Amino acid sequence: MLENKTQNQLIAIELKAGIAKHEAFGQISMYLGLLKKEFPQKNIKGVIIAGKIDDSLKYAVTTNENIKIMEYKMELSINEIV
Repeated sequence: MLENKTQNQLIAIELKAGIAKHEAFGQISMYLGLLKKEFPQKNIKGVIIAGKIDDSLKYAVTTNENIKIMEYKMELSINEIV
């Protein structure tokens, strides 16, 4: 969870290894509900970050503008030392 003090905002981040499906939407929605209960004065947002976003999750997030989705890419570099 990140706090942006200048905007009175909390951001919950759900990091998934591999593919994130629609179940991740339910999970982060629950987190946002808990945060809203504990911090009712704050603006609560959520971000789901995964290696791949399944179409079912893309459809689910269209129903809630407070939840965003992002994909990450990892790169491995190997350098010979000796």
